[in-house]
Amino acid sequence: MIKCPICKEEIQDDAIKCKHCGEILNKNAYTKISAFPTQAQAPPVKSNFYPTFFLALFLGSFGVHRFYTGKIKSGILQLVTFGGCGLWWFLDMVLLLSGNFKDKNRLAMPNVNPKATWPVFLVVLAFGGCTFLGALGLAGSNGLLGKTIADNAAKAHADNLAKIQADRVAKEKAEANQSTATSLSNTPVKSDEADIVKVHANVHEYDSSGWAGMEVAKLIWKTARKNPKAKTIEVTVELKASLTDQYGKEVPEPHIMGTITESDLDEVRKYVSADDYAKPLGGGGTYGFSIKNMTYGWLLRKD
Repeated sequence: MIKCPICKEEIQDDAIKCKHCGEILNKNAYTKISAFPTQAQAPPVKSNFYPTFFLALFLGSFGVHRFYTGKIKSGILQLVTFGGCGLWWFLDMVLLLSGNFKDKNRLAMPNVNPKATWPVFLVVLAFGGCTFLGALGLAGSNGLLGKTIADNAAKAHADNLAKIQADRVAKEKAEANQSTATSLSNTPVKSDEADIVKVHANVHEYDSSGWAGMEVAKLIWKTARKNPKAKTIEVTVELKASLTDQYGKEVPEPHIMGTITESDLDEVRKYVSADDYAKPLGGGGTYGFSIKNMTYGWLLRKD
């Protein structure tokens, strides 16, 4: 029997462990005995770095590398977020290349060849970044080009509409002018030696009295020039319009507004052109005032 060096109690000579205080007396023997555990230990996990690396590198935005390593929930989350818009994927790649990425058993996978994997990652990252920036630039240029084309098309369309509108207005105005001018200038003018020459002028309701007066003045000037010996020109003014009486019945034509008489033809012939004589302050203004005060004159368009 011997005594335990710790508790001083008696123990067997070949005791490995004190039965009183639990102190191990023969550590080598105990270690040798404990090297044979009662339960079988799990075999070490085989490294799967390369498959995980390439899956993360090319399909990491879809979480495929997480599915491969058994991390299903985070893989689904990474799938629906497209790798956290790239940030989560980038973080996983850094963890994987630094040997800190862990599988479902929380076992880290060491980077077995960092000298090769880091350059591959940087090349793919640079290529992807350049491709992304190029796509953004192309989309931006296409957007600007599309906007420019759309703006040009809209401007061309607006210019076309404006031209059509201007042509329509000009055509209407020309038709109106032609209606009045035709009715005034194409009226047969007597070219005999009579002292009094009678002519006819049509006025439309969309004409103004001033405009009608100018056209009458031009007609008087032309008639006076064609009839140099005439002493008086009488212009019968007729309104071309659909008129009804107080009972709603249509008033039959002609709608004679009145007569304009010009006797001072020597003064009229002094003007070098019909336009000079028909200026608003000249004959046109005088005749326009007369037409305005004729029968139906109130129907004409206001000046």
